[in-house]
Amino acid sequence: MQVRSQEAEAKRKVVNDEYYGRIREEIAKWKDRTTAAQLKYLTRLVERLGKERFDAKCVVGT
Repeated sequence: MQVRSQEAEAKRKVVNDEYYGRIREEIAKWKDRTTAAQLKYLTRLVERLGKERFDAKCVVGT
C-alpha cells in the first residue's frame, strides 16, 4: 500500500483528469463518426476474442 500526501494525491488526480479527459473527448468524436455497421463488427470481434484479449491486442497496436 502506498501512502501519498494530500497534495501529491491532488496533483495525481489533476494529471489523470487531464490525460483521461483528452481520451474521453477523442472517444466521443470517434463515436460520432462510427457507423452502426462498424459498431456491430467491433462488438462481434470483442465477443469472439474476449474483452481481456481484445484490450491487450489494442494496447499493443497503439
